[in-house]
Amino acid sequence: IDVAKRRKRRIAGSVFQEGDTVWVIQKTKRSKGVIKKMNYTRAKVLMEDGHYRGKTVSAPFTMLELRAE
Repeated sequence: IDVAKRRKRRIAGSVFQEGDTVWVIQKTKRSKGVIKKMNYTRAKVLMEDGHYRGKTVSAPFTMLELRAE
């Protein structure tokens, strides 16, 4: 099970890169952001709108979705 979880994290992380514009998906809303740093299971995202505007948050890859612009 651990091997499968690690593989899933690696694949999810390979979709994103630093500098990508993303949606941070929450239960009832989504907010714009830019990936500033990639970690093993999470990304540091600079928020562009919403309550956390101008702040960096740590979001798991499962909460991120690429934003087409």
